[in-house]
Amino acid sequence: ILKSTDLDYKYEKAIEYYKEKDFTRAMPLFRELSTMMRGDKRSEEIMYYLAYCHYNAQDFNTSYYLFRNYVETYPNGSRIEECSYMSSYCLYMESPSYSLDDTYTKKAINTFESFLEMYPVTKYRDTSEILIKNLNNKLIRKSFENAKQYYNTENYASAIIALNNCLIDFRDSKFREETYFLI
Repeated sequence: ILKSTDLDYKYEKAIEYYKEKDFTRAMPLFRELSTMMRGDKRSEEIMYYLAYCHYNAQDFNTSYYLFRNYVETYPNGSRIEECSYMSSYCLYMESPSYSLDDTYTKKAINTFESFLEMYPVTKYRDTSEILIKNLNNKLIRKSFENAKQYYNTENYASAIIALNNCLIDFRDSKFREETYFLI
């Protein structure tokens, strides 16, 4: 199929594989079609399916890029709201545990907040707010655990500063009581 020069045939097979949930077979077809059919009336749909192929293959970094690219390329597209949400959700899925780098966590929070500003009345609102809360909880825990590490290593002066910063930065922390105890 990949060696075929018939773009309509490739498109039909890619859609067929996608509907059968055979994303590893659909992905290379959609990738090739996305470059070959740029400007075609189906290019919007091809990019949408390609992004979901990567998403379903749990390649969240690439799917984030593709969903974001869809939003930027087709600002009046039929699936703009869904793709905007999915780009944020892919960043959420890339966000590691609290003990690791928080770059994706902060980026996911920012993209969800931008999404909610852009679409204040959306079916994804409740889910987005829950996911933002989960991401904020990661940041709260990271801040608390880092501050607590100073206490555990008996570096009390640094612990007091770091714990006070936790209280300032995260007023609604579930670690508030323990933070006061350690201070």
